[in-house]
Amino acid sequence: MKILFLFAMLWSDFGQAHAGSVKDTVKISNDRMSFLFETFDGAERMNCRHFLEREDNPYDWTVKCENGKGRFRKFIVHLAVSRYRHPSPPEVTYEVLYWVNGNGATSLYDFNTDGGLRTINANQSITGEESGLRMVLRLN
Repeated sequence: MKILFLFAMLWSDFGQAHAGSVKDTVKISNDRMSFLFETFDGAERMNCRHFLEREDNPYDWTVKCENGKGRFRKFIVHLAVSRYRHPSPPEVTYEVLYWVNGNGATSLYDFNTDGGLRTINANQSITGEESGLRMVLRLN
C-alpha cells in the first residue's frame, strides 16, 4: 500500500510539473524488439519469440523462450511507451511501462531536447527466481 501511495505522489508531481504537455503513444513494432531470458549467474540463456496477445491490444505480448534442449519458459509482457512534449524544459519525457507476469516498473526519462530516443534496454527480474527477462526495443 505504501508503494502505491508513493507512486501516486510521484505521478501527481509529474503531472503538475508538466501541465500543458502533449502525450504521444509510441507505436511498438514487432520486428523492432527482442527478448532474452537469462539467469543472473549466466548459467542459462534462452532466446525468445514474441507475439501480440490480441490484435486490438498493442500492449500485451506473449513471450516464449527456448533453450533448444526441450526447456522453455513463457511470459506475459505488458509494454507501453509514451512520449510527452513539454512547453518548457525538459522538452521531452519518455514513460516506459515494462511488466512481466504482472510485476514490473514504470520509468520516466527526461531529455533537454527532442533528439529522439533510439533504444530502450530493460531487464525485469522474474519473481522468486535468480533470473530476468531482458528486452531491447529499437525506436528509430
